[in-house]
Amino acid sequence: MRKTSIAGCALPGLLLGVCFAATAAQPQDSRSATHKPAIDAKTGRLLRPLTLHERQDMAAKVASRQRLVKQPRTVAEAKPTLVQQADGSAAMQVPTELWSHLAAQTDAQGRVQVREFEGNDLPVVQQEGSTHE
Repeated sequence: MRKTSIAGCALPGLLLGVCFAATAAQPQDSRSATHKPAIDAKTGRLLRPLTLHERQDMAAKVASRQRLVKQPRTVAEAKPTLVQQADGSAAMQVPTELWSHLAAQTDAQGRVQVREFEGNDLPVVQQEGSTHE
């Protein structure tokens, strides 16, 4: 009786060990094959300007993620999300009109300029290239 209970526990443990070893043996790259860095980590400058296709692809990914999140836009819409915690503190979702936004743009010298905007005052995006061509 004792031999079957030890074997019954050892066999599943052995199988799990083999599965974990096989999974751990596969190298995992932290970056995907399609990842293309646009900013140099050492200097903080753009390595190259993003193409129109890359910008549109990034914008589409952000838009698809934002569709899943139901964030209140005004304080009135955020009030129903107010929750009283057990310790007496309160929590609620912050409406988008109270968010601050950051915008980064490359200046003529190649430096990245970062500006902050409050609430719903979004920056005007300037397109690259000259309009006089």
